[in-house]
Amino acid sequence: MKKLNKQFDIKQSFIAPFHLPNHSWWLTDWENPVESEWKKAGGRIIRNSAQSILVRMPTLHGKWLPPVERLAGESKPFELYRHSIFIVGRLEQMALSGDSDAALRLAQIATEATVALSRVAREKPGLLLRFSRQRYAWPVIKMAREALSQKEKKLFAAIQLGADAVIELDPQSAKWTWDDAAKIAYLLLTHIEHARRTDKRLAKQFPKFNDDSAKSWWGVAEKLLLFSYPKPETVDEFKALVTARSKRRSPGRLKAAILEKLQSRFLSFARNESFPDLSRVTR
Repeated sequence: MKKLNKQFDIKQSFIAPFHLPNHSWWLTDWENPVESEWKKAGGRIIRNSAQSILVRMPTLHGKWLPPVERLAGESKPFELYRHSIFIVGRLEQMALSGDSDAALRLAQIATEATVALSRVAREKPGLLLRFSRQRYAWPVIKMAREALSQKEKKLFAAIQLGADAVIELDPQSAKWTWDDAAKIAYLLLTHIEHARRTDKRLAKQFPKFNDDSAKSWWGVAEKLLLFSYPKPETVDEFKALVTARSKRRSPGRLKAAILEKLQSRFLSFARNESFPDLSRVTR
């Protein structure tokens, strides 16, 4: 296998720049809102490049919240999804700030959405395969006394949960943990995998992600990360990953510790080819 990480050039690749979920790449000619209001809402410029800027999206309040009238009249699924993500995020922020009504509304939305999704999965499971085959988990309604019900087993089997997942799911060999560092590492991994699945040119360059290729994949992931965040030690989301004082004494140490932790989480996701049958996770 060729040294993929040495050959890979982000500027000449077909992979879109990476960004964290609460960040977004904007064109440099964006209409800058009133700076004080934007910053008060949590907006920050993370990185400037020649033709675009990477920003932390502002939290939703006041004029940043999509009008109810627009939501009510929206018909395109992606637009409805985009608005719902912002609303859920805002409710989460309010709940974490101590707003009990926000926590209640968030629970109601999650319950209603899970019930609706389960109905779609039962009646039209084929509609979900493109998404569910790549997932490692699935939202279900569970009673407190239940472990894994026959109904859930049947549902997971119907939607082939995890059949095409890029990460190791076998309970005997999966060693990864799910913390904030793992979430970012998983985002990097799926960012590459999505590009690989949708572009035949990349599919030829990238071998399947497993124990043998994981280090080469990480080399590419690290380049993608550092292209968007050349100084991760200055970004709050990355700084929070490292708490040991000894590793925070200088920017260089902190950056190295961040990358080391992300690499560890990234490599831990690699599938063990000795356990190729992922379908057993739904049994």
